[in-house]
Amino acid sequence: MISRLVTLPDDFVRIDELLRICETADTVDLDLHRHALQKNQATERFQVWLDDAGNMQGFARLHFNETESLTEGRYWYYLRPTVMGQGIEASALQWAEQKTLQQRAHRACRLFTASRADHPARFQFLEANNFTRERYFFTMKRALHETPPAPEVPSGYTICTATLADIEDFTDLHNVAFREHWNSLPITSEELRAEKLDPNYRPEIDLLAVAPDSTLASFCTASIEPMKREGIDEVVGFIDSLGTHPLHRGLGLGRALLLQNLRTLHALGIIKACISVDAANPTGAVRLYESVGFQTFETWLSYFKSL
Repeated sequence: MISRLVTLPDDFVRIDELLRICETADTVDLDLHRHALQKNQATERFQVWLDDAGNMQGFARLHFNETESLTEGRYWYYLRPTVMGQGIEASALQWAEQKTLQQRAHRACRLFTASRADHPARFQFLEANNFTRERYFFTMKRALHETPPAPEVPSGYTICTATLADIEDFTDLHNVAFREHWNSLPITSEELRAEKLDPNYRPEIDLLAVAPDSTLASFCTASIEPMKREGIDEVVGFIDSLGTHPLHRGLGLGRALLLQNLRTLHALGIIKACISVDAANPTGAVRLYESVGFQTFETWLSYFKSL
C-alpha cells in the first residue's frame, strides 16, 4: 500500500469516486470534503492510500484550528469497504498525529474527530486508540411542506437582514453568544466577512434581531445546500447558527428568528430544514428546536485525543 500527499487537481476525480462509494456504504454526506479539496486552503492537509495497482483505497483530511494556547487537528478518514481493518485506519491516524504535532509550535495539542452512533467499527477503533468520547450531537430535521407559524417578535425589537456594515458588531455578538458553548472557538471579523462574500451566501436567510437601543441582540443564519442523507439526494435548508446575547435571552428572539428563516425557506420552495445541535447545549437549544417541529434523525459522537 502506498501513502502520499494529494496532488490537485489530478487526484480530485478519484477521491470523488471514493467518497461516493463511502456515501453509499455509510449513508453520509461528504460534500464538505469535496468543498475543502476545491478550496485547498493553507489550514488543510490531505493524504491518500493506493494499492500496488494505483487504485485509491483511502483518503484522509486534516484541518487545523489554532488559538494562542491550542493546536487542534480535526481529522477525517474514509476507506473502501473492502479494505477496512487492513491497516489504513492506523496509518491515517499516525499521519494525522504527526502532522498536528509538527504544527503545534509549543502549544497544547490534540486531535478531534467524530463518528455517527450507528458506525461501531469507527468509534470502536477510535476508543481503542486512546480517543475519549466527550459529547453527543444531534442532527435534526423538520418538514417545510406547510408554511411555518408566524414569528412573535418581542416589543421594541426588530428583525432585519445582516449586511457587511454589521460585520464588527455581528462578530462580537456571535462570540459572546457562544462563549459558554462546548468547544466553541471565537470567530474573527475576517472569517465572518468571507462567509458573507461566498458565492452561495443567501442574505435573505441571514437575520439579526435589533434591540430597542439599536444594538444587535440575536442572530440566525441559514444556507441552502444539497444533502445526501437517509439514502436520497435532496436540497435542504440548513440552520447554520443561532445565538442570542445573554442580556436578551428568555424573550423568544431565537424562536422568532428561527421561524422567520423557516418561513423564508418554505417560500423559496425548500421542503426540509436541518440543524446540528449539541445534545447538552447550555441554552436549551434542543427544546427550542423540538418546540417548532424538529426531530432527531442522527446522533454523532465527538472524540478528542491529547497529543
